[in-house]
Amino acid sequence: MLSQTLLMVLVAALVASGVLIGTLAFVLARASAETKRLLAAFQAHAFHLETQGGVLAEQVEAGRAQIASLDTNRDDLDLDALEESALMEAEAARERLKNVLDSTAEMYVTLDLDWRLTYVNKPGEQLIGRRSQDLIGRRMWDLFPEQIGNAIYQSLQKAMAERARVQVEWYNAVVDQSFIVHAYPTREGLALHYEDVTEAKRAGELRVRLASIVESSDDAIISMDIDGTVQSWNDGAESLYGYTADEAIGCSLAMLV
Repeated sequence: MLSQTLLMVLVAALVASGVLIGTLAFVLARASAETKRLLAAFQAHAFHLETQGGVLAEQVEAGRAQIASLDTNRDDLDLDALEESALMEAEAARERLKNVLDSTAEMYVTLDLDWRLTYVNKPGEQLIGRRSQDLIGRRMWDLFPEQIGNAIYQSLQKAMAERARVQVEWYNAVVDQSFIVHAYPTREGLALHYEDVTEAKRAGELRVRLASIVESSDDAIISMDIDGTVQSWNDGAESLYGYTADEAIGCSLAMLV
């Protein structure tokens, strides 16, 4: 009875560690150089925690064997204090992680295997327009039925069913923002990171519009680098100087005009 009781406590601690490992998988990559550095550090830390989980399992087995060989009175062990300490440590770690995610600028969400929201950070509350206490426990597709059948729905279904990492582009017309949604399988379900790519997409669209204007202009429009090497050459420049874009780009402008 003694060995079984202590084993249950040790296993409870191990499970708490497993929950923490799964939750930590929610800290994901963002597009900036700083976030990519954080992602690399997170992945290394997650691997370290997974390794620790294996070590803890070995320690449980060793502890069971050791207890079986001892003739110890249960009253000599404060098992309740051990269990309380393990639970307090796990809760403190979860609270620290929550504070980190709430301080980021992007949305993070976790789902269980039944598609129920189990966590939404502060930026997520702002984007969705609801408090987390009104979201936790609700099924994702009950909250957002308009997403059923679209690209994000299909990608998340694949991530959940195949336990595979996926990413999908999503445009939120309500707030006029574009996101890359990164989905990561966890022991509990899925962890989602909504990477805001609105500014990058707008800059790309602007470049395309400007390029179209340049190409369609009758005026000669030329761009070059600081050394005077031609970087772009439109139809107007070809008409004026007689060189095609293939002939002009990469040459010194001084040699062409």
